Amino acid sequence: GWATVDDSNSNNDDGDDSDTSSGVIAVDPACESTGASTTRAVFQLFYESGDWYNARDKCEALGIGASLAAIFSDEEAALVHALGASTTAWIGGHDSVTEGQWEWLVGRNGTSESICYDGWSNNEPNNSGNEDCTEKYTNGKWNDINCGSTRGAYICQIRW
Repeated sequence: GWATVDDSNSNNDDGDDSDTSSGVIAVDPACESTGASTTRAVFQLFYESGDWYNARDKCEALGIGASLAAIFSDEEAALVHALGASTTAWIGGHDSVTEGQWEWLVGRNGTSESICYDGWSNNEPNNSGNEDCTEKYTNGKWNDINCGSTRGAYICQIRW
């Protein structure tokens, strides 16, 4: 099923719902100047081989605003990694509109948004061979890779 950051919270309910039970996630400080300071999201890993375009289309076909995952904080990065720690998986970053200008397919406001949280692996993105799409490595860091490459999994999100 769908997972959210607060699914991992301990069960020490104090009776009021003012903590994270609402699913609100604070974004990384680097993202506060480009949009809302909080976001809500659920993520799901799908084990299905294909290229980035297949993954994009499969997420969109789920309906209800689903898209390839975007990541805005350490907490979201940890959850997305935990969903598929043993596999590389497509996520929604790309620079196919303008080389070097990385954006999420769908960000906090339901449209494309510049990548503001830094989850890149060392020396990435490096565009070594027309690499315009983003995969999550098994260590949780990101790599730019050719969009036509095949990966065995992808991670979708729904934001609201």
